[in-house]
Amino acid sequence: MVDLERILLDGAAELGIDLSANVYQFFEYMNLLKIVNNKMNLTAITEDAEIIRRHFLDSLTIIGAADFAPGARVVDIGSGAGFPGIPLALARPDIHMLLLDSLNKRVNFLTDTISKLNIVNTMAIHGRAEDMGRQAAYRENFDFALSRAVAEMAALAEYCLPFVKIGGAFIAMKGTNCADEIATARPLITALGGEIAQIHKTAAAGIPLSLITIHKTHKTPENYPRRPKSVGRI
Repeated sequence: MVDLERILLDGAAELGIDLSANVYQFFEYMNLLKIVNNKMNLTAITEDAEIIRRHFLDSLTIIGAADFAPGARVVDIGSGAGFPGIPLALARPDIHMLLLDSLNKRVNFLTDTISKLNIVNTMAIHGRAEDMGRQAAYRENFDFALSRAVAEMAALAEYCLPFVKIGGAFIAMKGTNCADEIATARPLITALGGEIAQIHKTAAAGIPLSLITIHKTHKTPENYPRRPKSVGRI
C-alpha cells in the first residue's frame, strides 16, 4: 500500500521543508479538491500520489528559489485550484498570500478551502490580472508574484510584473524546454522594469521544472498591462 503521508513528508524534506506539524491540512485540501473536481474541472490529475507529487511538491519547489522573508506579500496570479499559492501558504504561515483568478467559481472553491482549512494568512479574489494590475491597491504592492499558469513567458511577465514592487521578484513556473520563449520575452521583460536573475532547474518528486526569477528593477510604465489582444507582444 502506498504511504501517501511518507511521499509528502519525504518529498518536502528533500526541499528543506518540515510539514510534520500540518500535514493533515494537505490531505484535507486534497479531499476538497477531489470532491469539487467531480462537479467542476479543477485538475486532470486525480490520483492521490500524483496530486502530492505534481501539485503539492511541485508548488513547494518555489521555496528553494525565493527568499520569502517573514511578512512577505505574495500574489499567485491565475491560481486555478490554488497552485502554487495554497501549498506555499500552508508551508509558510508567516507570509501573506493573495490568490487571484478570473473565474468566479474557482475563487469560490478557493475561498471555501481557505475557510475549511483555517488558512489565516491567505485570501482569494476574483479578477483579471490586466485589470487588477492597474489598481492602486495591487499595483507594485507585492514582494513576489507567482504563476504556474499555462501561457507564454512574455504574456506572463506582462500580467505579473505590474504587481511587483521595485526590489521584489516575479517567479514563473515553466517546463524544462523554455529557453526560446525566455529569449523572445527578454525585450518585453526589460520594458516592464524587470531583469531575468535566475533560471533554477529542479526535479521535485522526479518532475523536471524550471523556475524563472525576474527581479523588478524599475517601475512598470503606466501603459502596462495592455488589453488581452496586445499582452505579450513586443
